[in-house]
Amino acid sequence: MLMWFRGVNVFGIFAASTTLDLPSMKQLLFLILLVGLFSCKKETPGYTTKQYTEFEYEKLSNFKNYRMFTKLGEINDASLVARYANTHSQFFYTPSSEFTGNEYKRFSFVNEDSIINTGIAPVGEMKRTLVDAYDVFKSKYTVPVNDTNTLELHLGKYKLHYLETTSLGYSYFELYDPAIILKRVNDKLHLPIIRYIITSTQDYSFSFSTGRFNNVLDPTGINKLGDKDTLLVQSFDIILQKK
Repeated sequence: MLMWFRGVNVFGIFAASTTLDLPSMKQLLFLILLVGLFSCKKETPGYTTKQYTEFEYEKLSNFKNYRMFTKLGEINDASLVARYANTHSQFFYTPSSEFTGNEYKRFSFVNEDSIINTGIAPVGEMKRTLVDAYDVFKSKYTVPVNDTNTLELHLGKYKLHYLETTSLGYSYFELYDPAIILKRVNDKLHLPIIRYIITSTQDYSFSFSTGRFNNVLDPTGINKLGDKDTLLVQSFDIILQKK
């Protein structure tokens, strides 16, 4: 049986080429390989949701004033907060900042009660579990978090976890993953973001930590701060535009 390759009779070519010298054979093999490469179809990777309403990252907006806290409560001296924020400005965002984090950049609405996060892999479908100033969407999946004092679990208004206690009395959190908090306003999505730093000075030592997460600030979470900790918080929205 003869083998045809994109209209080329390969066995026929070899049969006709048996009298060719070695360089000609090499050229012929290269030609066949080239034909094969160009004949292959290029597959486009990615998760397409064209049948749904798609939104893509547009900008950062709705910046709120910095807020600063210690374990004892909020520091209301505006000039002190401003000086502290300016000292650490490299860790915070402005409207012109480049925002990284694909988990917040692409979403598709299946309907008003179901969304797909197409910015992550594997993609996660989430169902709306709360309607509020911002809506909460959760998946059916959870991951265990052993540190029940993790600040991000307590600083958010919308709780994305629940407490579990084992038969031996050990407690941990089950964290919904993926989960997202947003509000759809016409052709735009608003995702609230908390950016924070924690500094601590004690016994001639200095420590620093920083993070960001999708939620609305709940100041009652400051009770998880250490006695020497100072927390500075920035809040803003990520805006996504309907495609």
